[in-house]
Amino acid sequence: MQTFLVLISLIIISFLFTYLLRKLKISKVVSLILLGLIFGSTNFGIFFIQGAQETILILGHVGLLSLMFLAGLESSYKTLIEEEHDAFELSIFNFAITLALSFFVFFMLGFSFIESIIIGLCLCVSSEGSKAREFIELNLIKTKVASALLAGGFIVNIFTLVCFFVILFFSGFNEYFEYLLLAGILISFIVGLTTQHFFLEHHITKKTEFLFANFFVPFFFISLGLNFTFDSLKSDLFLFAVILLVGISSKFIGTFLAKSHTTFSNKQLHLISWGMNSRGAIGIALALVALHANLISELLFSILVITALITTLLFPFILEFFLKKNPKIMN
Repeated sequence: MQTFLVLISLIIISFLFTYLLRKLKISKVVSLILLGLIFGSTNFGIFFIQGAQETILILGHVGLLSLMFLAGLESSYKTLIEEEHDAFELSIFNFAITLALSFFVFFMLGFSFIESIIIGLCLCVSSEGSKAREFIELNLIKTKVASALLAGGFIVNIFTLVCFFVILFFSGFNEYFEYLLLAGILISFIVGLTTQHFFLEHHITKKTEFLFANFFVPFFFISLGLNFTFDSLKSDLFLFAVILLVGISSKFIGTFLAKSHTTFSNKQLHLISWGMNSRGAIGIALALVALHANLISELLFSILVITALITTLLFPFILEFFLKKNPKIMN
């Protein structure tokens, strides 16, 4: 009974917390990350959920699959078709440069081959959901820049998920649960993508989206907090700074290297670089699977979570800044 009351309380708190932070123009993904860190890694949060941790961890896996379904639901074939050429060029350069630069830097710093690849893949991803919400609210979803950003992010995420599955397979890891979880991630994303294409406006889809977003996804972020540690993060601020710097700079390098293959101006590419930096929850999901598979340490996991939080939090403010300076930048 106590566990049930804790779970119901967490659902209500997460709903109110995300609602209030949305009034401050903070996305739901960022709100849930913050909520997860509060309940999973602070004394107050740990006391509050005492006795319900195992149930929360189980629901966290369900929340992860729900999250990937919603990520697929927020992706779009239409934007990919509309900006096929520009989006493909942007995604190829972003994925290749981010993965290559991350692998080189962290392998040179003494990390293993697998760790370096995992860091690179977690830095490759791009959050379509949080960006799409911003564009919809500002009535910019049909602009050329928004379409290219969302389509490019979609392609990058597909590349990343497939590569992550291959790396996990060839890493010699033998825990079948993690393979099933990763397979579930891929299948959930594809099911969400298919649903978006054929049944987006169906009333069952709307109800399913509401159910997943409000009753299961919050537990993923709270379970994430249970694996997060501020102490390990504070112990290596240099590594945190390097990962953040490599993550941001690699997206800029990849985007501007694609300039000659796209139709965007320098100012638009600057904005697109920040947009591709918004990582959201997919990178965190992959990092959590890697942590459970003992492929990365708690320190690396914690740093990747904070990196995703910072880059996702920055984009709405940067978008607003660019629009004030140049209202027609979205084309």
